[in-house]
Amino acid sequence: MNHRRCIVATLFSAASLALLASRASADIITFEEIGVQAINFEQTTALTGQYTERGVTFSGAIFRDGGGVLDQDSNFGVNARSGRQFLAFNRVPQAVYADGGHPLDPENIVFTALQASVEIYGSGGENSSTFRLEAYDASGQLLGTDTRTSPAFGWQRISFASDIGIQRIILRETTNNTSFLFDDLSFTALTPPCEADFNHDDVVDFFDYLDFVAAFAAASASADFNHDDVVDFFDYLDFVQEFSIGC
Repeated sequence: MNHRRCIVATLFSAASLALLASRASADIITFEEIGVQAINFEQTTALTGQYTERGVTFSGAIFRDGGGVLDQDSNFGVNARSGRQFLAFNRVPQAVYADGGHPLDPENIVFTALQASVEIYGSGGENSSTFRLEAYDASGQLLGTDTRTSPAFGWQRISFASDIGIQRIILRETTNNTSFLFDDLSFTALTPPCEADFNHDDVVDFFDYLDFVAAFAAASASADFNHDDVVDFFDYLDFVQEFSIGC
């Protein structure tokens, strides 16, 4: 292998490995992580900052309200999806936390970092329930919603994805059932676009290099890699540097 081929192989290997290393994987909260919880609301309080170190906070519509983590022996009609615990709600006036709060929706979930996708599972226990997930960006603008209905004695996935980035979601139960649950919150962080992926196929490989060289040779505007409105050798050097680093 000559010197030129060695350089190309090194660039290709480095870029490919960097892309694989940087692909975001989903983080999952199963509500088991905070230790063994009670089976009654009066023995606990609403979930709030227990997951702050994971970059997630929970809250209800008003202070002390919101979902509480309970053990599946709390008689909601279904078992937790993973482990024994879930985020529980009950709208009857008698359902009161130890601090006087109430296990009521809507549930606000805020992420420290922007998320590309968020999903969670909802259940109405022994009843069918309809759930709505509202997703908001960093400025508080509504990105969109997802509405799903769970079967009786079952769970239903609710999710939303956005290239803009999700900062907050709001969860609501819309069929006015007395009690309902959420479990297995999964979220994937938003990653910046990869400039070395020149052909936008989500893989940094030698085809990106070939495609850039072809665009560069044709003086195509897409080869203006440094965005200075001139296609010149500095664009080539900048691309090669990004390609060697990967994503």
